[in-house]
Amino acid sequence: MTEPSPPAAHAPIPPLGLASAPEKSRSNPHNWQGIAAAILGLLGSPLFGVLFGIMGLRSFKAGTANNRGLALTGIIAGSSWLALAVVGGIGFELLGWGSPAGSTYTSFADVKLGDCFADGGGEPEAGSTATVTGLYTIGCERPHHGEVYYVDRMTQSVYPGADESAAIAEKVCFGTTAIAALDLNKAADLSLYYLFPSTDTWARGDRGLTCSVVSATDDLVGSVRATP
Repeated sequence: MTEPSPPAAHAPIPPLGLASAPEKSRSNPHNWQGIAAAILGLLGSPLFGVLFGIMGLRSFKAGTANNRGLALTGIIAGSSWLALAVVGGIGFELLGWGSPAGSTYTSFADVKLGDCFADGGGEPEAGSTATVTGLYTIGCERPHHGEVYYVDRMTQSVYPGADESAAIAEKVCFGTTAIAALDLNKAADLSLYYLFPSTDTWARGDRGLTCSVVSATDDLVGSVRATP
């Protein structure tokens, strides 16, 4: 008797399923921050370069930007510009990088009779008032821009105000005694300027009046005072 053969084995049917769709690319709406940081930092806008760079790094960590390198570029470039600005400021103020050749910056309190000074842009335009903290003094034998020809002191016990102080200084510097200190053959075409205390310097004990002559066009050589 023939035995029935066992049923043929069949490979298991795999479960039906759907192929996973490709993952959608992550949205990066804040990439503009890193781009702006790099551009501004490289173009010499240090504050905004660093600011947008920091924003770009925060967005990268939050997953809303993927250009970390550009954000870092903005921070590094911006920081470099800031460092250069600090070094430049120190150089100009303390090392005299911006001073005229051969001159020495002398604070207003230390300017004295007979000092000659280079053209450092400190003196105001004729008929105007400006704050002057000092002058670039230079030897009178070298070409220079002006000279202190007379000095005096205010005697008021209370600061009379800027306008009244200017009037006092003008009266002194244009007075007979001060003008007599000049060699008028040399100083005839020169402009006269005067320095007087401000509210702040008065509070620190400043009472000085400084009268100067300034050349409008040509460099001076030697003193223009009658008795140097």
